[in-house]
Amino acid sequence: MLKRMERAGVESLLQPPRERLLSLAFKLVAARDPLDLIDEKMQQRILQARRAFAEGLPEDLRASVEFFDPERYNAAAPVQENVIFGTIVRGESGSRERVYSAITEVLDELGLRGTLIEVGLEYPVGNGGSRLSEAQRQKLAIARAVLKRPDIVALNDATAVLDGATEAAIIERLKTEFAERSLVWSLHRARLASAFDQVLVMEQGRLVDQGPYAALEKPGSPLAPLMAAE
Repeated sequence: MLKRMERAGVESLLQPPRERLLSLAFKLVAARDPLDLIDEKMQQRILQARRAFAEGLPEDLRASVEFFDPERYNAAAPVQENVIFGTIVRGESGSRERVYSAITEVLDELGLRGTLIEVGLEYPVGNGGSRLSEAQRQKLAIARAVLKRPDIVALNDATAVLDGATEAAIIERLKTEFAERSLVWSLHRARLASAFDQVLVMEQGRLVDQGPYAALEKPGSPLAPLMAAE
């Protein structure tokens, strides 16, 4: 598509490819995207297009679009990109964790953790949390349930999209939080049942077995096929 554009110009492209190409100028984030995938000439044209767009905005619309300014906080970018305007090295083991740890340490030294939490609570998440990832929406839903401090909380596949380590950590913390109350959890992985005092095995809406996990994991029990399927 880029070759066709260079030969005949943007105007010659069909509408869908043309829209995708023009959108690159607004989706490109130098701190995050590997610019070496396009040549220097194209980089400069994209940056020029963005500058022209900013300068040509009507006065009443300028507050609707965020542009990077090193002198102020950019509400449209994550805190990480405001703190370190750069790219975390991809493929280096533990790089992301080390960066997050360093940011947290600096925020604690400066006494900014409370401020950061306040900023996060004011973040516009969009209709139905549309600006959040699916994992973030699940975590937020769990947090909202915990803040209500109910006597009983029932969760249905509440950690289905989370990685195993995060999932296990959330289950353990919720067990501690609800130690004197009741926690009911519909699980998507049979192995997670080992974290609970009582396990109910359902099949097509019917209760087929129940009891402690240790008693149900024996060969021939209704739970055994579910364990084998993982």
